[in-house]
Amino acid sequence: MHEGSGARRVACGAGVEKKRGGERARSDLAQLHDLLDRHAIVSEADVDGCITYVNDRFCEVSGYRRAELIGHSHRIIRSGVHPPEFYREIWDTITAGRIWQGVLCNRRKDGSHYWVRGTIMPVLGDDGLPLRYLSVRTDITEIIEFEQALQRSEERLRRAQIYADVGTWDWDMVTGGLYWSEQVAPMLGLDPMAETRYEHFIEAVHPDDRQRVIDAIDACIWRGEKYQVEHRVVLPDGRVRWMLEQGDVTRDAAGRPLHMLGVVQDITPRRQAEEKLRAAMRSLANAQRIARLGNWDIESGELYWSEEIYRIFGRDPRSFTPSYDGFHAAVHPDDASLVREQEQEAYRTGVFSLTHRILRPDGSVRHVHQQAEVYFDAAGQPVRVSGTVQDVTVQVERERHLEEARQEAERASQAKSRFLSSMSHELRTPLNAILGFAQLLEMEEGLTADQRENIDEILHAGRHLLELINEVLDLARIEAGHLHVVPEPVRCCELVAECLGLTRAMAGQHGIALGECPRSLCPVWFRADRRRLKQAIVNLISNAIKYNRPQGRVALRIARGPAGRVRIEVEDTGPGIAPDRQRQLFEPFERLGAEVLGIEGTGIGLAISKRLVEAMGGSIGVTSAPGEGSTFWVELPETSPPGADRTTTTPTDGRGEPP
Repeated sequence: MHEGSGARRVACGAGVEKKRGGERARSDLAQLHDLLDRHAIVSEADVDGCITYVNDRFCEVSGYRRAELIGHSHRIIRSGVHPPEFYREIWDTITAGRIWQGVLCNRRKDGSHYWVRGTIMPVLGDDGLPLRYLSVRTDITEIIEFEQALQRSEERLRRAQIYADVGTWDWDMVTGGLYWSEQVAPMLGLDPMAETRYEHFIEAVHPDDRQRVIDAIDACIWRGEKYQVEHRVVLPDGRVRWMLEQGDVTRDAAGRPLHMLGVVQDITPRRQAEEKLRAAMRSLANAQRIARLGNWDIESGELYWSEEIYRIFGRDPRSFTPSYDGFHAAVHPDDASLVREQEQEAYRTGVFSLTHRILRPDGSVRHVHQQAEVYFDAAGQPVRVSGTVQDVTVQVERERHLEEARQEAERASQAKSRFLSSMSHELRTPLNAILGFAQLLEMEEGLTADQRENIDEILHAGRHLLELINEVLDLARIEAGHLHVVPEPVRCCELVAECLGLTRAMAGQHGIALGECPRSLCPVWFRADRRRLKQAIVNLISNAIKYNRPQGRVALRIARGPAGRVRIEVEDTGPGIAPDRQRQLFEPFERLGAEVLGIEGTGIGLAISKRLVEAMGGSIGVTSAPGEGSTFWVELPETSPPGADRTTTTPTDGRGEPP
């Protein structure tokens, strides 16, 4: 009884313990299930893929209620991010009885996406075919979004490096491994697929810069100096590019170097621009040196001036600092008050321009020309003054010498004119006596043919000499400033008719056809000195006759020009004049070789005509070409007849005839 009771107690105890164990297992399983529900997204689908169970976490993440999910396939949360082949591969895997694991992008009820890492396991029957499918997923949206943001950031950094021609590098000082971004290899002219090694980088550096780069790296590693160096690299095609490298070293607690990190940038455009700027500055300095001109600038009380100003003022740049007082100390004492007055005026007008003297340290005096401009702020206060100083001593001296030479030439010209005038008077008196006696002899009867021929020669030569004397006298009066013109209205047709009458006999002697006075001249009036204008026109017609070809012709035309001016043209059929010699025609005593052809003349007529016409406010010129004759013209201002309005004159069509 005793023994039996003991056995029952043992058996009973074992049953109780077994029961307690089962309860603990169920409790552990419940806790595990609860833990899984809290952490994971759990669902179950039947053999056709229709959802039969979802946990609370599934509903929480997807935004759907359980009732909206049960009975539907997982297509309800399909995002469309993955292609159809992706979902087909999942289905083929699990229907074949295998477990699928991977990352999925699903769509919430509100249309937003979420990412999960999932495992889908088929539950197989005795025949090895799936009975249902269990799915456990973990929400990794934050991880995916972080990775995507990191990828976007890296892509932006990559593009920024490309656009800025900047690359990054990281040298592991412990392992010796070297990493650089994709931009670095093309910059250095290296193969992007080649191994990234320190030696490869050093080999790409220009030989002349290589040791300087190595020294800069060593100084950064061992002495803690900042790594910043500009150097050249030689590309495989021989081109040279400039790089700017900057970096620093990270160290452990003991100060031992761990990593050297940095950036490299292609600065070739900047270096090229700097070289162009340096070249431009050199050119500017040379130009300033040649022109003896320097520039200066005052802003915020600071005075700057270029190197040339030191040379102009004779100061030593090593021992002299530019200053406002230093400049005024160099101004010549006799010009100091003038300079200060002009400066004060500049602060009112905004501009300054003055030539004055300076006194250099060696006691020499120089003339300088200053120009400046004052810049004002919105309140009208001066904020900046910029200007130039030019040594114009040579120009001032030259102008002084030129003025002295001009005055001397003017005195010589006046003396010459007085001499010519005096000599002309002295010659004209005996010449008139010679002509008078020759005329008396001409009147004698009983002279032989030879005697009459000799008398004619005397008269001809005397008249020619008298003409020359009169023209020289006229020229002397003009050059001495003693020529006086009396402008008045002159009727053109009357004046031209008189000129033609005076030259018609000469034309007949030379066998030249002389045209009539154009009808279009009749209504035209000039404002001119009648006697002097007739002298000029007669000279032009006479020349047209003398320098014409045999049986040639001379014609007159009139044409209206702009600004109320009228032109009289004298056209001949002579040999013409080359363009490069036409300007010489109006110089005194210039005959262009006509003297060797036996054509009488003084070479003064056109010079006098030019001065006469210009004294009346007109102009004179010629149009000619070799073999095509010449057209000399006089242009004078048109005026109205005395007591009449100018509008009553008859206009012409510009060809010398009324329309």
